[in-house]
Amino acid sequence: MEFLSTFFYEAMIRISSTFLFDATGEVLESMLKEEREIYLENNPPTKGNGFYERDLKTAFGELTAIRVPRTRDNGFKSALLPYRKRITEDLDALIRAMLISGMSTRKIAEVLKELYEIKISYANISRISQVGIEEIQKWRSRSLMEEYAVVFLDAMVFPIKRDRVENESIYVAIGITPEGRREILGYYLPGGMESAYNWREILLDIRERGVKQIHFIVSDGLSGMKNVITEIYPHAKYQPCVVHVMRNILAKVRVQHRNIIATEIKEVFHAKDKQEAEQLFMKFTQKWKNIYPNLMNNLLTIRENIFTYMELPEGIRSMVYTNNALERLFKELKRRLKTMEMCQSEASAEKYLYLLLRYQNEKFLKRKLKNWEYYFQLYREQHSYTKENIHSEVIL
Repeated sequence: MEFLSTFFYEAMIRISSTFLFDATGEVLESMLKEEREIYLENNPPTKGNGFYERDLKTAFGELTAIRVPRTRDNGFKSALLPYRKRITEDLDALIRAMLISGMSTRKIAEVLKELYEIKISYANISRISQVGIEEIQKWRSRSLMEEYAVVFLDAMVFPIKRDRVENESIYVAIGITPEGRREILGYYLPGGMESAYNWREILLDIRERGVKQIHFIVSDGLSGMKNVITEIYPHAKYQPCVVHVMRNILAKVRVQHRNIIATEIKEVFHAKDKQEAEQLFMKFTQKWKNIYPNLMNNLLTIRENIFTYMELPEGIRSMVYTNNALERLFKELKRRLKTMEMCQSEASAEKYLYLLLRYQNEKFLKRKLKNWEYYFQLYREQHSYTKENIHSEVIL
């Protein structure tokens, strides 16, 4: 919290004795007088008008009875001292930052009391952290780009209280732009557990917010997802998450077979091209079909889409064939929401998800994925893609 200017705050950090800390009051008063002199030089009609006293809380203690200069026109305001509005804004920002980091309201109250000698009730901390529904809706309904290279779709489960506490799915969509910037396109709490119907509504929302072209859509193997994607974005290429496929396979085989099957299926997905991958895939299913006939038959049903990522240059395939970006995000969300144990209401869930995901989105937009733009441009050139194609992609 910047209770002092950066210069003065850094100076105080270097103060190591009580005597020097006490002396800072005199130093600060001298600086304030000099500030007023500069103001008077720039505003010749007015003159000095004495002083008033105020106290100043810092992370290192409290400076009392600081003599603050005044001018007759009441126009002088020191850049060194914060005014009440600035303190309130800084405090609000600090509390929100601590909530985003996953701290409970109880822990936040303890930190504020320990560091700043400020006592705030848990109720006031919750009030300060409130985000207006208008602010949330404005961000969630913001316009999106016309084109995304990849969109990842997945859901996580978290307890939410309505009339009683039950696990519900929190849906999240992340996109990668052709330039390689990740963006959280939206989060959704439609109620209940994950379903293709809810994903259909979400994709419609994304389309209505301006997204006309998605090259690849990656999701888990939820029943009905391919049909939903084909309906809303008929030209998007569907890629089942490879990690989900591998987990599903290993969960259904016996322990004594897991190591060899894991090695063989990894060889399939790490093949150098689609032709080699399909050959290894057929060899794998033929080898194990007598021991696990149903499992191998189920794998053959997704053969058409399982190697979609092979159409991309090798340099960015590993960024596309799994939902790892969302898995990492969910892991972080669960860690930060853990202190809550459950969301007390849908509104509470909305608030925390907004704070956490908007913060993460700002981090995403600050950097590009390494080499993404170069390799994706190669893909576009190989597929004779031009900007004009975007408008012919949308089915109204």
